[in-house]
Amino acid sequence: MIKRSRIFLVVSFVFAAAGIGYFVTRPAPVPAPVMATVRMGSLAQTVEVTGTVETINDVSLAFNASGTVDSVAVAIGDTVVAGETLASLNADDLSAAASQARDSVARAQAELDARMAGVSSEEIAVAQADVAVAQAALLAAQSDESQVAAVQGAAVTSAAQDLARAKTDTARALSSSREDLVESARSAVAEVRHALSEADTVLGVENNLYNQTFEDMLGNEGSQTVSEATAAFAVAALSRDASEAAFLATDATVDSSVSSAVALVERSYRDASEALLQTARVLDATVSDSADLSLEDTIAYKSAVASALSSLIADGTALANAKQSFAAAQAALVDDVASSVNALATATVSRTRAVATAASAVASRSADLARASASLASIVVAPRNVDVASLRASIAAAQAELAGAEARLAKTRIVSPIDGIVTAVAFDAGESAAVGQPAITVLSTGTQYEIAMDVPESDVSKIHVGDASDVTFDALGDARVFPGTLSGIDPAQKVIEGVVFYEAKVTLAEGQDLSLIRPGMSSNVTVHAAARADALSVPSRSVLTKGGYKYVRRQAADGTIEERTVMVGLRADGGMTEILSGLEEGETVVVSLSKP
Repeated sequence: MIKRSRIFLVVSFVFAAAGIGYFVTRPAPVPAPVMATVRMGSLAQTVEVTGTVETINDVSLAFNASGTVDSVAVAIGDTVVAGETLASLNADDLSAAASQARDSVARAQAELDARMAGVSSEEIAVAQADVAVAQAALLAAQSDESQVAAVQGAAVTSAAQDLARAKTDTARALSSSREDLVESARSAVAEVRHALSEADTVLGVENNLYNQTFEDMLGNEGSQTVSEATAAFAVAALSRDASEAAFLATDATVDSSVSSAVALVERSYRDASEALLQTARVLDATVSDSADLSLEDTIAYKSAVASALSSLIADGTALANAKQSFAAAQAALVDDVASSVNALATATVSRTRAVATAASAVASRSADLARASASLASIVVAPRNVDVASLRASIAAAQAELAGAEARLAKTRIVSPIDGIVTAVAFDAGESAAVGQPAITVLSTGTQYEIAMDVPESDVSKIHVGDASDVTFDALGDARVFPGTLSGIDPAQKVIEGVVFYEAKVTLAEGQDLSLIRPGMSSNVTVHAAARADALSVPSRSVLTKGGYKYVRRQAADGTIEERTVMVGLRADGGMTEILSGLEEGETVVVSLSKP
């Protein structure tokens, strides 16, 4: 028996130890997450505050003069309309003065009317004749003006046409002379090359094959002639090349380009002439009658050089004549055009002066007609100004005095500027009132009301002027909702029991029945701060912050929790937050982790 008890104890101990080991070593329970689905839908953000009704117009009225109150026409609670007299001061003396001023105006007007008598028919006939004469004179002046304008205009037109012809003719002549000059220069350039070719046949400077058989015989009676001719030929060759290059690059339509090329051609002509003359001297100093240079050969060379020189001189003369013609055409262009320009200017000035003189005559005749017409009008319509000026001045003075008296009388009355209800009356009849002292207060009974409310600092950043608002009143019940608009937010703070608030105003919309609303009523205001259509959203409790960014938690397929960064937008009603990026519709997020 004792043995069984021991066995039982041992077995019990083993089971107990095993149980304790299980509870000690078993894995910790995994938190069961509370999930939410990312949904697409409309979001709204509203701010709810309480407020008090205020009227927009609340007018305190006072007298603009001091005196004794004569009458008070209203009492507190009376309804008044704009323009209604509410109270008045004793103003017997001012009323008498206004009445006297009205009489003065009437008397002055009567005197003026008495003087406003018509003139005789004879005087009217004379004035009408003066008008007719002035009209005839004006018509004549206007006719003269038109004729002068036509004649002078024709003269200016003719001068302008002459100028155009002068420009055309001189330009055509200049173009023709320029073409002739270019052609003469072209011939001279060709002749210079021909002349130097003839000289080179003798001298052999550029082509020594010409004279290699008789080179040693040249200038045998004057050796210096050969060196002088050779030097002159070198200079002429340079001038020839320069003139040909310039001629090839010349713009034949530009005067300066042509003149520059012609100057080089003229130089090459002179240098070529000198080279031929020096070559002729060489031949004159050459005496030979050999097989390489016979007397007949020398005579033939002399004849060729003389012919080339003659042709060169002829082309040079033609070039000089063409150059002279070109210069004359240039001068004609300047002189003829300048003369035509001066003629046009003279015609223009003459037209301006003549037209101005004619216009002055028209203006003078117009003034005469105006004076005659004014004289006729003054006779027909009314007496002369000098006759009635003093009477009119008297009327003006009397009217000014009347206006002043009525203005002083008006200061003794209080007139309601608005439709409304009298809320305060400070005086009774017989009491004294001072200028500007509040006497009667009128509260507007129009349809414009404001709701004044205090918005906590936590909500003031959500609302903006212009936000639509819904208003209910405790006195009217929650079923009656009145639309309005947030019309103002005071930037200055106010502290109420240690909490910062900002005063805002909601204006009730016009066009709705506000007859049951009274100033001072308590109201409940819902400001529609923002709204989103078709927005992704999650519960606000699922959005966490870490390190300056927002994230949500998601449960992976293996049960582990992962974090995903998101961008959030509107913090909406109902504990929802808008998701701008980072999640897709239908995904799930962890709202909270709780133990099972």
